[in-house]
Amino acid sequence: MSDLEQARKDPKFIASAVLVALIVIAGIVLAGVYAFGGDDNDGTDGTPGGPSTTTVPKGESSSVCGLPDGDQTIPATAPTTDWYFKGKVAAPRSSELGPGKSDDVASCFARNPSGALFAAATFAADIYPRDARTKRVLKLRAVPGTELDATLAEDLGAAGPISQIAGFRFEDYTKDRATITLAARLTDGPNAGALGATPMTLAWRNGDWYLQLQASSESIVLTSLDGFVKWSGVS
Repeated sequence: MSDLEQARKDPKFIASAVLVALIVIAGIVLAGVYAFGGDDNDGTDGTPGGPSTTTVPKGESSSVCGLPDGDQTIPATAPTTDWYFKGKVAAPRSSELGPGKSDDVASCFARNPSGALFAAATFAADIYPRDARTKRVLKLRAVPGTELDATLAEDLGAAGPISQIAGFRFEDYTKDRATITLAARLTDGPNAGALGATPMTLAWRNGDWYLQLQASSESIVLTSLDGFVKWSGVS
């Protein structure tokens, strides 16, 4: 049996190593990504940069920064994406989907499935690595409640291994709530190349998508991206 096969049978690998730099706090598994670039499944490559100003298209809007509600169809292919660095982490952006405010902690996403997807991936980028910044991001971008309080009380520990987003799958979607499973691939360490996935729940409030922490969240080891839409910031 290979080291990778043994690792995949190790609960510690499943719970805390397989996804990105996994953050396991209060039973919540959040994915972070570390990489940048483009692949054949998405749009143009982005360029590294800091805060940017988004040109807001016209249309009916529920968002706090005027992004149009737009198409309510769950994406069956990877949306056109401009990938950019957030510190050491790649995150997606689009003039129509968000973030409409690309400051240190990005915010304002379109009230549609693709906007929720961009919000989920941006949360994953913003909370990495596990440090004081993670808690600051959660205070700003997570729904208040007992799950958030428990998470903020936890010792987050050290950052995990480097990885990248590899794909997504929608579990459910309404204009007020979305659950999206993000797939990720480890890119360093002895288990480089391993795939995993974890769901992220978002809630629409105050004109934006916010992370809705859950009392429990199950991460899984993947053997392939079957059932996922391939979507990655690196080739």
